[in-house]
Amino acid sequence: MNKLLIACVFAALAAPASAQDLHDGDLTRNLPSSRDVEAMAPAIDRMAGALMTVDVGPMMDAVDPLARHPGYGVPGRTLGALGRHNDPYFDERVRGAIYGGTAQAGAMMDAFAAMLPALQRSLDEVQRGIGDAVDQYHRRGYASDRGYDDDGPWYED
Repeated sequence: MNKLLIACVFAALAAPASAQDLHDGDLTRNLPSSRDVEAMAPAIDRMAGALMTVDVGPMMDAVDPLARHPGYGVPGRTLGALGRHNDPYFDERVRGAIYGGTAQAGAMMDAFAAMLPALQRSLDEVQRGIGDAVDQYHRRGYASDRGYDDDGPWYED
């Protein structure tokens, strides 16, 4: 389930398809290649490194101001320091997760690109089916029998 969620997030962020792209039938145009996704790893690593220097101590104190735990009000309670407190391999684990995750996301983009033509055909088929159903509805006169016409509902404001 988590992998599906991650796949959806990456697809939503990495492949913003405009209405024109959907109409043209070329959804793969905006998808990054697996190399492009994997090339983002160093930048993500630098961003994670910057996040590890954020002092979250004041937020921790604000969440429960009555709990005077050891370290209350002490500066330097960064995300990195908290992560490294009981895990000497914290930095390596974070870095491994970033590089491993971008490699998996790159492979996922390739699989997504391979799946898109079939998805496009399915979307086209659904669109045709809905259009045919609406046309048939209007041809049989259901709209006029129930007080509807092409301009809107039967009631007037």
